[in-house]
Amino acid sequence: MFFLISQRPFVVLNQSEQILWNVLEKEASVRALQARLGALADEGIRRLLALEVAEVVLSAPPGKRRRVMVIEPHMDDAALSVGGLMLQRRADCEFLIVTMATQSVASSYRALDREFFDIKTVSGIRKAESEIVARLLWGPP
Repeated sequence: MFFLISQRPFVVLNQSEQILWNVLEKEASVRALQARLGALADEGIRRLLALEVAEVVLSAPPGKRRRVMVIEPHMDDAALSVGGLMLQRRADCEFLIVTMATQSVASSYRALDREFFDIKTVSGIRKAESEIVARLLWGPP
């Protein structure tokens, strides 16, 4: 497992962890993972959580939540500036994050002298990050 475009492995997963990781790409519930993989799911989930490469996302509470629109100039601005507050208030508020600029070449890789300035690639990564934030907040992607 690598961090984005790193060439150095962050961690090596064993065969059952690799199977679990591949299944997770399709966003399965813990119950579905347990039904499909049995005890391997429990061990694998604990390991991925300990490595902090996975997160168990709870279901949104029943009932209506207050709708709050958060406007961000660029993808990830809302998460970086008020992400903690949104996470804290997600049971009470349904956040709709509106992004003004959806294409970007802004990347921390600029400081590493890496060739990582393709708009499509960087924008795709940032979009995927935004979708993760939306799931954590129980909101629409």
